[in-house]
Amino acid sequence: MSKVKRFFATSGIYFIGSVLSKLIGILLLPLYTSQFSPDEFGSYDLVVTLISFFAPIAFFQIWDGMFRFSFDKHKSNEKYSVISNSFSVLALGVFIYTIIYTLVYNQLDFEHALLIFFYGISIAIQYQYTFISRAFLRNKLFIVTGLINSLLNAIFNIILILWFDLGIESLYVAAILGISVQVAIIELRLNPLKNFRLDKLNIQQQLDMIKFSIPLCIAAVSYWMLSGYTKVVISQQLGTSANGLYAIASKFTAMITMVISVFQYAWNEIAYLMSADGDRKSKYKKSITYIFKVVIIGSGIFMLLIKIIFPYIIDPAYHNAISIVPLSLIGVAANAFANFVGTIFMAEKRTRWIFWTTVVAAGINVICLWIFIPIWGLQGAVGALSLSFVAIAIFRLYATSKLFDIKLDSTNLLYIFFLAIITYIFFAIDNILILFISIIVLISIATFSLREILFALLRTIKLKK
Repeated sequence: MSKVKRFFATSGIYFIGSVLSKLIGILLLPLYTSQFSPDEFGSYDLVVTLISFFAPIAFFQIWDGMFRFSFDKHKSNEKYSVISNSFSVLALGVFIYTIIYTLVYNQLDFEHALLIFFYGISIAIQYQYTFISRAFLRNKLFIVTGLINSLLNAIFNIILILWFDLGIESLYVAAILGISVQVAIIELRLNPLKNFRLDKLNIQQQLDMIKFSIPLCIAAVSYWMLSGYTKVVISQQLGTSANGLYAIASKFTAMITMVISVFQYAWNEIAYLMSADGDRKSKYKKSITYIFKVVIIGSGIFMLLIKIIFPYIIDPAYHNAISIVPLSLIGVAANAFANFVGTIFMAEKRTRWIFWTTVVAAGINVICLWIFIPIWGLQGAVGALSLSFVAIAIFRLYATSKLFDIKLDSTNLLYIFFLAIITYIFFAIDNILILFISIIVLISIATFSLREILFALLRTIKLKK
C-alpha cells in the first residue's frame, strides 16, 4: 500500500472510531452535569489530572519507546522482542508508581484512594496495549477496542449512577472496567504476554528505549505544568467549582483534539515508515501546512458549533463555562498542532527538542498564571494556558525551520486572521441562522484550501474501487 493511500485509509479508520468515542462522551455530559455539582466534577477532574502527572514519571512513558523502536523491526518475533523488553520496564513502573502514589496519598488523603490507585495503573496498561496494536499496524483493532471501551464506560456509568445511586466513584469504576475489557481483547488477538520471552530481555535495548522515552517523559511532566498545573491553580485560587466549569469547557474543546488526533495517529505511522526516505523533509512540510489549515479552520467551525449546541445539552449550573470556550479552543488547537509537529522529532529520534520546547512553554504558563488570575480570574487562567500552547507551537516551528529547513508560508497568516473574525462572531452574534451561514462559509473555505489533499483522497477512493 502506498504511503498516501495508507495515510487516508488509516485516517478514515481513526476518524470513525474517534468520532463515535467522543460522541459517546458528549452524550454523557447531560448525565454528569445533572448528577454532579461543579465542585464534585472539578474535584474528580483534578484527581485525574494528578494521575496524568505521575503515570509518565513512574512508567517512563515506555510505550512511546516501544512503539518507535518496533518500527525498526520487520518480523513479528522481532517486534515481540521489543514488546517483551517494554513489559519489563512497565513492571518496574508499577513498583515506582506504588511508591509515588503512597507518598502523595499520605500528603493529600483524598477519597476513593484504592479506586484511584488502580485507575492509574489501568491507564498505563491501556497505553501499553493500544500502542502494541498500533505497532503491528492493527488500527482496526485499536479503534474497535477503543469504541468498546467507551461504550462500556458509558453503560457502566449509567447503571452505577442511576440504578445504584453511586457518586463520583462511579466514574473511576466504569473507566477501570472499560479499560480491562479493551486490554483483554487486544491480549486475546495479539498475545503479547503469551509471546513474552525471558531470553529476549536485553538490558541495552531497554536502556535505549528509556533513553528515547525519557525526554518525552520529562516533556509530559512539563506538559502537566501547562494543562495539569493550570487546573491545580484554578482549584486553589478560584475553587473546585471553577475547575468544574473549566473541565466541562474542555470536554467540548477536546473535539478539535479528536480531529487532529485522527491525523496524528496516521501521521505517526507514516512518519516512522518514511524516516529513511531521502525526500521526507518535503513531505514533512506539506503535512505541516495541511494540518495547520485544518487546525485553524476546524477550530472556527467547532467554535460556532459549540455556541449553537451548548445551551441545549449542558445543565444551567455550568452555563458560565461557555465564556471560556474560545480561548480554551485556541489553546487546544495550538497544542494539537504542536504535537503534530513533534512527531517529526520522534521520527528523527531527536526527542530532546520536544523536551526543551515543552519546558520553556511550561515556564511561561507558570509565570502568566500568577499574573493573569488575580486580574481576569478564570479567563486569565485559560488565557495563560492558551498563550503557552501557542508559544510551544511557535517554538517547534522555529526548531523545524532550523533543523530541517521546514517553514510555513506567510500566506498562512490569513487563516489566523479568519480565526480572529470567527472569535468575534462567537461573542457578538447569537442569531442561529447567521452562525449556520458562517459555518457553511468556513466549510467552503476549508474545501478550497484543502483541495489538493481532497483530490488525492478522491483518487485513492476511486483506485480502491
